[in-house]
Amino acid sequence: MKLAIFSRCGDTRIGAVLIDGLLYRYEEESAEEAMAESVFLGKVDRCMGGMEAAFVRIGKDRTVFLPYREMHGVPVPPPSGTRVLVQIRRPPIGKKQAYATMDISLAGKYAVLTPVTHKKAISSRYSESDRPAAVERMLRLCPGDTGLILRLEAAGAGDAAVENEIASLRARWAEILRISDRTSAPGPVFSRPPLEERLLRDLKGGADRILTDDASFLSAAGQAAEFQSGVMDAYDVAAQVKKARERVHHLPSGGNIVIDPCEAMTVIDVNTAGDTGNKKDPEKSRLKTNLEAAREIARLLQARDTGGIIIIDFIDMEKEENRGQVAAAMEEALREDYRKAVVHGFTSLGLMEMTRKRG
Repeated sequence: MKLAIFSRCGDTRIGAVLIDGLLYRYEEESAEEAMAESVFLGKVDRCMGGMEAAFVRIGKDRTVFLPYREMHGVPVPPPSGTRVLVQIRRPPIGKKQAYATMDISLAGKYAVLTPVTHKKAISSRYSESDRPAAVERMLRLCPGDTGLILRLEAAGAGDAAVENEIASLRARWAEILRISDRTSAPGPVFSRPPLEERLLRDLKGGADRILTDDASFLSAAGQAAEFQSGVMDAYDVAAQVKKARERVHHLPSGGNIVIDPCEAMTVIDVNTAGDTGNKKDPEKSRLKTNLEAAREIARLLQARDTGGIIIIDFIDMEKEENRGQVAAAMEEALREDYRKAVVHGFTSLGLMEMTRKRG
């Protein structure tokens, strides 16, 4: 069962997804982090030729970093005071300013509207065999005066549902343009959907049940959410988050997983540990532990939101077909992932290489 639960602590919104009682996703979003994807009408404050970027004022005491390569439809470098419509690509981190773009994109469950650059594409998560049909469908559904990226989730939806969402995204873009025409810069034009809406949008197949102890979410949900006091404590979310971030994780077989984040990548080691195994058929025992590990690693990558290059040292197996089973199990477990994750296979040293998109 897929359970989505939401709460609030001061100005921080909290969301979690549990599948069969286990944590698969945990998000905390502060007011600063909520800026991501929001659209502002800004004014160019100053340009830095050496950095090939402009600093754009989007509020009384707030500027964002806008590289020249992210500018569309304005001269480079733009004169000071130029009005620009920008979207926050990355929120501020510490003393680093927010990173902005003029390549605005509006994301839905099935599609992403790209009205500025008119980019037309499909998700890279489509299989090679499904890509031709997906491209044909994207071109057929995409309005001629905009761009569109067809998400993998569209594969499970009919044309009518996808077309309705595209129409809604187009209406949102028209409203952004209308507001920007009537707004004095600098100022906000569009705020991205709240954490709850985005988390449910990314949840493949939707949630079987939605619980919250935040009454304000109930009134705005538009879905069958239920109120439950202390919902995060009821499902031990804090304890599961803490456990997911631990270095060592034990498997039912007696084996374990050791996760070591490094600066360039994340390294994961799978060990037999307390698994005495099948002495008559040690290869079978190693395969069993590795299959358990693959499914658990896929879950932990989501729960920890680990991104970038990931190297996994599974227990050595002699048979190539067994390595194939482990790779297939990993790919299958990652189908539920809300970020793009790609298994690149085993190296000559027997290490699995994979990548996962960073948040």
